[in-house]
Amino acid sequence: MNLVLKGVRVLFITVLVKETFNEINDFFVINGMKIMNTIKTRHRYSKEVYVMIQEIDTLLARITLECTSKEAGEFEV
Repeated sequence: MNLVLKGVRVLFITVLVKETFNEINDFFVINGMKIMNTIKTRHRYSKEVYVMIQEIDTLLARITLECTSKEAGEFEV
């Protein structure tokens, strides 16, 4: 909401309401198109989530697990 009102200083309330409506409407239209494109391409996750998953997979690939005591269930990472 702060981004919507950032450029608005001393305006009439009707102008303020119209500007707020237009900014919020644009936000939903743009994000709605992104989501529809994601659905059309049959992706399960957004691009941001997909990048985070890849980064986590990269980190997990570097981790080694060694069993120190099988009976006690102790492991070293």
